[in-house]
Amino acid sequence: MPEVHMRPMLECHTIQHRISRNTMIVDPPYCHYFRDSRRLCFDLRRVYGAPWAVFRLRSWEEGLWVEKRAAGCWRRDEAAFDYVLVSEEISSLPTDHPLRAYHDTIPGNVADLAKPFRQHQLRVMQALAAYPQASDLALQSPLIFWIAASLLPSAPSSKDVVTLFSQRRASILERFFGHGSRSLVRFFGKLRNPTFEPRDFTALVKLKAAPEVAWNLRHLPAVDWALLRFLLGRPELFRFRAVRELLRNMPENAPHRLIMNVERLLRDVLRLGEILRRGHALEYVETLPSMDDVAQVHERWSVELNATHTQRMIERYGDDLPKPPFPGTDSIFPITTVTELLEEGRTMQHCVGSYIETLREARTYIYTMTKPERTTIEIHRLADGNVRLGQCKLSHNRQPPQETMAAVYDWIASINQQVVRVELNQHCKC
Repeated sequence: MPEVHMRPMLECHTIQHRISRNTMIVDPPYCHYFRDSRRLCFDLRRVYGAPWAVFRLRSWEEGLWVEKRAAGCWRRDEAAFDYVLVSEEISSLPTDHPLRAYHDTIPGNVADLAKPFRQHQLRVMQALAAYPQASDLALQSPLIFWIAASLLPSAPSSKDVVTLFSQRRASILERFFGHGSRSLVRFFGKLRNPTFEPRDFTALVKLKAAPEVAWNLRHLPAVDWALLRFLLGRPELFRFRAVRELLRNMPENAPHRLIMNVERLLRDVLRLGEILRRGHALEYVETLPSMDDVAQVHERWSVELNATHTQRMIERYGDDLPKPPFPGTDSIFPITTVTELLEEGRTMQHCVGSYIETLREARTYIYTMTKPERTTIEIHRLADGNVRLGQCKLSHNRQPPQETMAAVYDWIASINQQVVRVELNQHCKC
């Protein structure tokens, strides 16, 4: 392999960023394809700043082993490399590019099967190289096939691959989850639209620790992957009877955003209970039989908060709120006091008054918009100084029409452009 020459540091950072996105596009001289042996080598010592970052991928005929250069010799180390090698991005490279040349040595049917997997892709191809019959599992149950590939030992032999992929699907799931059954296999058959991104595999790992999520979704005829991933991040939602009832009767094509809105409503209700100092609010809301009942409690508590004498809230919290970091416009005005906040809630008939705590902690900011129609806007300031929209509500928590949302997004875009200009000016002064 030719000696690696130092490239500008910016380019090294760009390579590292693309690696972190699991699409490894590395140009010569950082990689080299050997046509005689059909092997691919990477020398990323300049990227990682470490002497160990020299890798070699053996050919398809040799089983696609991963080797790492150590102490002057090559040692097999499958854990050292888990990046995408078969993708649309790589297949569109020039034919003389090392990655494209190596890509083209992979049989077409194997490349087609492996392409969706953005993690453990090399393990997937190693399994297909050692045991072509594993393609049946890849076609019929790609998620279980993906799990099986992740279970391969660090240096799998052909026997290891055959033994693992010859097992029943329930046995593969048992090895991964610690339990396996035909009902769990059926549940995996109901999952729709996985992306096979690394975050999807993280969701599978989370499912190990939260089996109640699969249990509560098992009755559905189909489960959208986005819904599963959302619930895995919030297994506490199953404590609420209303959520369990909603999922029990949820239509197959219901968007996962429905559950996101449900979570937001529950969060608002519990915050109202805390502000109003309702004892055992959590236990009470958990027992409500339906989301309609939750919405009614939300409405009732919002009215109670908005009807509360403003002076009482000022005595508890003080009237001043942290000054919003960005000014408004001739039709968008920041809310800067508890008095204004409670008045907004009374006028708009929603629970914005319950956001006192988060406003006092400067975790969120509230604005009121008068044109094209009266709207309450919540924004969050990110660590980089930019602004992200939290919520945008009309009176009675109604969703704004497209024209209103366009005006809100235009305003946020103008704020973020100001942030960029300030950063550029500071950079130029340096």
